[in-house]
Amino acid sequence: LLVVDYSLHFQFWVFFSGILSYRHEVASADLTFSRAKRLHCLFMEEKVRILGDEGTGGPDYIKKLSRLNTPRNNMRIYANVDFLVTGASLDILKYFDESTSMLECEISRYSTQGIQVPWPNAQTGTEMVDAWFTGNIKHNKGKFIVTVFFKQLPENNEGNAIDILNFMSLSSHLFIFNSAVYLVRTTTPLIQTPMKKDALLDCTFALDHSADVIVEWRFQYKGEKKKLFAYNGPRKQVEHTEKGVQVLLDGIPKGNASLLVRNIALKNEGTYTCSVYVPPLFGIHNIQLEILEIPKVTLNTYSLSLTEGEEKKLSCEISQYYPLDVQVEWLRELEGERLIPVIVKDILFSSHRHNTDGTFSLSCYFMLKASLKENGVKYTCRVQHKGLKSPIRSSVRVTVAGICTTVLFSLVPPFIF
Repeated sequence: LLVVDYSLHFQFWVFFSGILSYRHEVASADLTFSRAKRLHCLFMEEKVRILGDEGTGGPDYIKKLSRLNTPRNNMRIYANVDFLVTGASLDILKYFDESTSMLECEISRYSTQGIQVPWPNAQTGTEMVDAWFTGNIKHNKGKFIVTVFFKQLPENNEGNAIDILNFMSLSSHLFIFNSAVYLVRTTTPLIQTPMKKDALLDCTFALDHSADVIVEWRFQYKGEKKKLFAYNGPRKQVEHTEKGVQVLLDGIPKGNASLLVRNIALKNEGTYTCSVYVPPLFGIHNIQLEILEIPKVTLNTYSLSLTEGEEKKLSCEISQYYPLDVQVEWLRELEGERLIPVIVKDILFSSHRHNTDGTFSLSCYFMLKASLKENGVKYTCRVQHKGLKSPIRSSVRVTVAGICTTVLFSLVPPFIF
């Protein structure tokens, strides 16, 4: 049941069968969705522009606080508009049953762009035009994204239905019936991988009926766009496959349209779009593939013995990293002291060098003039990069010896007076 209250304090709930009693309570952040029975959402309603209003260039949205709920009892809820999601054969809970504090949810209308294809299992003998909603639920740590399609059902046995295009302006107590019929999910919205590895881009789907789906994978990076894979379910044939990618055909009837990208190179970095078409619904997810190569760090020496006054170059070589951005510092700390290391000033950098495999290299160095106060000092090259969970540190210890001096004494025999 999806409840929308257009009073001063807006509420928006979804239940999957039955009707719940209304309670002013907040789901525990420690509970999963299946246990908490509710999830806070935003209802995104596109604002209708007045004729002559040019706007700001993009659609404007009215955002309403909402909640997605599952049933616990059969007591009626009193609200301005109740969306009852009933008769769904999809157990959508299992696709995003995580702690409610980790989930973000948006619900909005879905337009089929004028394409009207009767949905199987729908009530027949009515003149009702199918109307749709989508619920987008994502894990706030990037674990998954799920898009659920909800279909409006007749309000009663005669097939009468609330006018979905005008319900936002209605003030009476109304019920609108819906069913969850289709969903698309990815558990890899972002993939970060080194080169020369294989990567599996996850794209799965579930339906309330058996259907011959149309699957497409497309790739985009900056100005480049191309089709990677196309499968026509009604014809049972692959219409296009790019070299270096693979979709297992026997997985598609089971709801798996995942794409395998082999032997990843820099050219594979970009946005991949998985599209699963079940007329008239397009289930789409974008997957970002980023290449991360961890830098290798080497020093020109790891133990340095100098004589006071001598000068030596200390160099840190950072090589074979990707992407370009890297942070390098030299730190100075005296052995035995527990003070915070001091950042060395006046260090010099080489220009970024572009390697043949697309990675980068860089040198960072400074000139050390030996003095006795440098004896026992440890210098550390610290490197931070997007591919590292923690900085790389590489150190050199310095030993400084004093200059030996020779003093000559002249021995003169005493005079006797």
